[in-house]
Amino acid sequence: MSVEEWTKQYAKDKQGLVAIIDSDAAAIAPCMHYDELHKNLMEYQTTSKCKATVKQLVEWYLFCKNASSSKPSKSSKSSKSSKSSNETCYFEAQSGNLCGKHAINHLLQEPKIIWEKSPDLYIVNGDSYTQLNLYQLCNEVRKDFIHTYMEHGVLSDENVEKILEPGNPSLYKSLEKKYGFTKVCDAKQSNISFDGVNHILSTKLNYDTIYEFTDKEEHAPFKPKDETMIREQLNDSTLLGMILNINNNHYTAVTTHLAGCPPGTFSYFDSQTPFDSSTDCYDEDGLLEMLSDIHIGAIIFVRDKKGAYASVTATRRRMAQSSSSAQAASPTKAANSPTKAANSPTKASKAASPKKGGTRKHKKKTHTKKRS
Repeated sequence: MSVEEWTKQYAKDKQGLVAIIDSDAAAIAPCMHYDELHKNLMEYQTTSKCKATVKQLVEWYLFCKNASSSKPSKSSKSSKSSKSSNETCYFEAQSGNLCGKHAINHLLQEPKIIWEKSPDLYIVNGDSYTQLNLYQLCNEVRKDFIHTYMEHGVLSDENVEKILEPGNPSLYKSLEKKYGFTKVCDAKQSNISFDGVNHILSTKLNYDTIYEFTDKEEHAPFKPKDETMIREQLNDSTLLGMILNINNNHYTAVTTHLAGCPPGTFSYFDSQTPFDSSTDCYDEDGLLEMLSDIHIGAIIFVRDKKGAYASVTATRRRMAQSSSSAQAASPTKAANSPTKAANSPTKASKAASPKKGGTRKHKKKTHTKKRS
């Protein structure tokens, strides 16, 4: 059911909705919205009242329920997306100025972020897969930035404290215009800044992010200090991928644990160029060599953690980690039990071979000055 259908069904039966949410408490506890849910549930159970509306409870619950299962719907509204012939990767072709949205989804390997002219922040389709609507999410991101600036005393407007009061949309707009917050995330232009991308990943999806500027020129290798920093991050076991700021006008992504690439490799996604698992899987050296052709101004490293959104990429990382831990715990059994894999080719051996440093050069791409 959709958010609207859930809301209509439980509009006069909040107790029934609370009972459903309470029964799923253990499964959805790691979700970033669970604290709000739990607080309102406790308030309702003790006073029969809670500040949250039925719609808010429904949105939080469906988002958390989806986060615990993390199964993208086949009926996703991301019309520009496509999958490779062997269903191993998720890819979105460039649409408008949505490269920030594309880069996030490429890293997650699912259409989590959409852009739809709708009043709803959360879009729930028929399979209960919850998507975040960038058209409304931009408002949340801008408000978060305003509150952050207030907390650090950057905003000095004499009326700035009124922004905390409800019912002041005009004041929000005046502050946004005065301090340039519309540049952080502009829903009408479907454009989001690199800071906005970082905010969504760290605050809305609850990942650990590390934001680093680089001193790298186009068609040149990384400076030693940058290369050392990147290699250190690439070898972090919790790494899910990277978002790259290209010439400050286009964003691309590097993801890990792609099903169509060998284990331990990295995959590069650019919404302006179709992805090909036979050529776009890289080992560490090959990735750095390929990126040497591109002018990268900044990088967001995205790392998994407990309670973070269980995206397709995060789920694959966690499964790989569990499998590795299980093998390490029983080395004797693994060593003494011959398998068919030793005598026959496996799916992994048939997968694309990763590009190694110095073996092949990646086709150079020209990035225009137009923000995409």
